Amino acid sequence: MGRHDKGLSAGDTPLYYSRQFSHRLFPHVFPGVHLQENGQDGKVIYHNRYRVKRRSVEVERLRGKIRDIPDFPKPGIVFKDITPLVRDPAALRLTVHQLLHPFLGRDITAVASMEARGFIFGSLLAWELGLPFIPLRKPGKLPYDVQTVSYELEYGSAELEIHTDAVDASDKVLLVDDLLATGGTARAGCELIEKQGASVVACAFVIELDFLNGRNLLQGYEVHTLLRY
Repeated sequence: MGRHDKGLSAGDTPLYYSRQFSHRLFPHVFPGVHLQENGQDGKVIYHNRYRVKRRSVEVERLRGKIRDIPDFPKPGIVFKDITPLVRDPAALRLTVHQLLHPFLGRDITAVASMEARGFIFGSLLAWELGLPFIPLRKPGKLPYDVQTVSYELEYGSAELEIHTDAVDASDKVLLVDDLLATGGTARAGCELIEKQGASVVACAFVIELDFLNGRNLLQGYEVHTLLRY
């Protein structure tokens, strides 16, 4: 199937999105997606041509780009290294596409990510959606007034901060990170956003470590992950 296929088949699903997304979502970024203008209501229709099986195969291509590093950052921990993935432009593009796909057309007003690897994916998703990017950082990194939360990591404890003017009660935020492990970082990110009065629409991750049961800390939140181990 080409990148600029025209016409629809019986299996295609029409999805409707407001015009605010149309300036970012181009077919060369989302291969297999056909754009069509709806003259009656002025909206742009994105016809999703990704079948479930094809999407599964595409995501599995990314697994070979994740490198295991034993005993890092501490003995007994097998670190999932994403640097082979991000140095491959095609793999990075596919990762962004697959992370973004479930949230096209959703009522989202901002994308937030945790320092530091989460910034890679969160900022790209924000750019594609044409939305603000909100950095959640370690203590002492943000120059303005901050809100802080403490949380437990899979290998220690930490704090996370957000600018007090980053979001407000009108915001609906997509939280993005590279990894869901114990869930502590993601939970802290959700708490920071909610302390500002905003709501968390969903959490999206490139990798999830199932054996650490991170989803238990994210009960009540929609969670989307690409690669599960």
